[in-house]
Amino acid sequence: MTIFKPLMQCHILEPLSGLGCDQSGCFLFGGSKSGRIFVWGINTGRLIRSWQAHYKSVTRLRVTSCDSFLISCSEDGIVKIWDICVIASDPFSDHSVHSTSTSTSIPSYRLINTAKPSNTFLNLSYL
Repeated sequence: MTIFKPLMQCHILEPLSGLGCDQSGCFLFGGSKSGRIFVWGINTGRLIRSWQAHYKSVTRLRVTSCDSFLISCSEDGIVKIWDICVIASDPFSDHSVHSTSTSTSIPSYRLINTAKPSNTFLNLSYL
């Protein structure tokens, strides 16, 4: 009988409701039922950062194909776009992810859903 062992194990104090990873395999992102997002370094397994991202449960996390942005949505009906260079920078280290972005304000989007799924659209709102 083969026994498998995990390469990495992370402990948090609440259940995760969403999970995502960047395409380069550097970062693991988790969203919780309380609305928090967690960022781990895959190389070390170390929790880099966590913050209260939403008011309700995070339902989905996606990283854009260019590995620049993390998109989160939750039961609060808001979709948020996060700059990975900012959220994955280790606050306790001199080494950080370098950003080429000059944006100072990242929009969040509220999902507006009418009776038919084809009528769902994004409404731009700045927080």
